[in-house]
Amino acid sequence: MEDNIILNILIDAGGLMREMNIQVDGEYEVSYSRISKRIRWVSRCLGIFIITLMVCCLASVPVLAEPTIFLNGEELVFEVAPVIKDGRTLVPLRAIFEKIGADVTWDQENLTARAVKGDITVCLTIGSLYPKINGETVKLDVPAQIINGRTMAPLRFVSEAFGGVVSLGGRTSSIFINSNIEPAPRVVWEKVIDPPCGIVVEGIAPSKNGGYFLIGDTNKSGHGEDQSNCLLKTDAEGNIIWSHVNEDGIWIKHLAATSDGGCIACGRTWDSLYDAVVIKFNSQGKEDWRWVIDVSAEDCLEYIYPLDKGGYLAAGYTLFPEGNQNAWFVKMKSDGEPFWDYCILAGGMDKANCAYPTDNGGFVWAGSTTVAETAEATALSGEMSQAGDIQWVQAYPGHRQNYFRDLIRLPEGGYLAVGDSNDYGTYVSSTGDVSLVKTDSEGQVVWEKNYGGDRQEWPDQVFQTPDGGFVSVGWSSSYGNGDTCIHLLKVNPDGQRMWDKTLGVEEGAWWPCACQDDTGLTIAGWYKEGESFKTLMVRLEYQQ
Repeated sequence: MEDNIILNILIDAGGLMREMNIQVDGEYEVSYSRISKRIRWVSRCLGIFIITLMVCCLASVPVLAEPTIFLNGEELVFEVAPVIKDGRTLVPLRAIFEKIGADVTWDQENLTARAVKGDITVCLTIGSLYPKINGETVKLDVPAQIINGRTMAPLRFVSEAFGGVVSLGGRTSSIFINSNIEPAPRVVWEKVIDPPCGIVVEGIAPSKNGGYFLIGDTNKSGHGEDQSNCLLKTDAEGNIIWSHVNEDGIWIKHLAATSDGGCIACGRTWDSLYDAVVIKFNSQGKEDWRWVIDVSAEDCLEYIYPLDKGGYLAAGYTLFPEGNQNAWFVKMKSDGEPFWDYCILAGGMDKANCAYPTDNGGFVWAGSTTVAETAEATALSGEMSQAGDIQWVQAYPGHRQNYFRDLIRLPEGGYLAVGDSNDYGTYVSSTGDVSLVKTDSEGQVVWEKNYGGDRQEWPDQVFQTPDGGFVSVGWSSSYGNGDTCIHLLKVNPDGQRMWDKTLGVEEGAWWPCACQDDTGLTIAGWYKEGESFKTLMVRLEYQQ
């Protein structure tokens, strides 16, 4: 028999707590005295070893390197390097402000820096925790200081004063600042939606009276047959008009507005059958009809699109007993009865995340395919004719994980797809970027670009803005003040980054969904407060 003596040692080396697990193996007999003697012998032997080890560790403690700062992708070099004070990074204010196009002046008598860019004026006084932006006071954690003749201010304040965003604290010591080339949309109103059902929002759609439908789960503690969902309606300012809970074990994946003033949702059941579900609601949230579609071992509809001439086009996946998962498309009549369905198998584990009709009566779609042996995913898009013939299918191999989440048709022809381009896995513990791919009418790449910070970006939707640019909507763990935040990215028609905007609460914000009209976006995302799930709803207005 062997004994394993494990010593957990915490060494405070220059403020860096380092934990070591030391395991000593050896033989012993089952007697208290023998064990005691053995432990004392180990202790004596370990005494010198531990002291030696501590000295080595202290000598090898890494020195915190100066962070490398990038502004809009360009590395910045400063005359006075950034410093860390009370856990906050201070950076040269003038160097960064002037780099983003602000005019900076210095008031020696009052020790105050004044920076102006467009309609934004920033005033910051040395030693003060309370700078002003357009006359409104904000609070700093650490005051501005003069170091080696330069005004040094907290990094986040300097980065965000003119509407930019900052990413720090990821896998490297690099810091990424994205400044806005054009004004980001302004917040018109912001509401915390907290109905009795405790909705975890999965979809948002506009209603005919200027308000919104929202739908989502009410139980995230564990999926199953007891899963319920909540459909609610708000007015144009996010105030709840009514809410209905459906306790029927349905996981809703997408919501769309219908021409009769109601809405339609799709998803799957949580029972052992795992069947696809489509539910039509009227304007008061009452169920008009429901179709459950059983094709194979597991069926799910991820997206549904109301057709102009009546009926619906839905997309998702179907999993056959032999293990092949197919991208799956269903066209339904106005009452939800399936008219036809098609499956596409490209790599073994395929999925369609969206589908839209084309002018010739067919449809275009986007999603992903995953090779089962390697778990590597590749973005896919394709087009099918009205008769169900494949017109084209394109794969976009990039990084270790690569998905298309949404796609839009462009007025000039071609498409713009958004997805996640991910080298290291998924979710917050990894790093991934927003990936935008513009293609011609047959899916051939015109340009493709990635955008992100040092941690995870996960886009879910893309919209074309009135000026011809594009806005992606998703969540990020690179930007914002919490662990996660709602992240919006705007690019021009050529893919040049124009602005970033983050939204959220202290608890963070996850998995936003959005709808767009002629003047702006309305966004809803969820977060957890204690044991309760709440929804943050924000109205944004584009600025010209």
